[in-house]
Amino acid sequence: MLWGVSYLTGREAIFPAEHQAVLGEMRDALEADAARFAWLCDMTSVHWVVTAAALGGPHWRLAAEDSGARLYENLGARPIAYAVPARYLGERGVATRPEDPPPILPVALVAPGWDRWRIRTDLSEPAAVVLAQSRYPGWRVTVDGRPAELRGAERLFMSVAVPAGAHTVEFSFDNACVKAGAWLSRLGWLLWALSLLAWARRPRAPSATAAPPALGRPST
Repeated sequence: MLWGVSYLTGREAIFPAEHQAVLGEMRDALEADAARFAWLCDMTSVHWVVTAAALGGPHWRLAAEDSGARLYENLGARPIAYAVPARYLGERGVATRPEDPPPILPVALVAPGWDRWRIRTDLSEPAAVVLAQSRYPGWRVTVDGRPAELRGAERLFMSVAVPAGAHTVEFSFDNACVKAGAWLSRLGWLLWALSLLAWARRPRAPSATAAPPALGRPST
């Protein structure tokens, strides 16, 4: 981590192939196509970029520079949670293009968390709510407490259709493999603590004391 900015990969131990593909496109665009690079950063909600390259134009604000590395703020980045009009929602989810940039509709992120995100909407038209978090098996979504169809968004993230008006959307993660791994991890720590306690309480043999040296006979 540099300047307190987390990486696009986050804390994910397994980096999905689609994420790798998008990250590769961003690297290529950084060298050859500044406009596409800015679009990809906007689309993936990347608010900060650390690079040795000089990024120009009103899209970027140079925030810090040190030893050849530059920290830029992306002034056009989308929020981590937002909505777009329903016309951008297809069978596979939300997909937008730089030729037809979507209007970003604001939503209220009221309960963020690594495994549960609660969002409130109050929109004047049907829309798709997007959460810029990786879509893994085990994610679920509800709208006003009722299960809804979870769709993709921008190749990486999650979305759900919502009608106009005020609604509460909740994305939650419930993966049996992850839960089993967490319980096994806790069990491992418990066994380690018990073994350490048993070792500390083991009976100790009395320490042997050396016999005092024999006194020699005085010489005559």
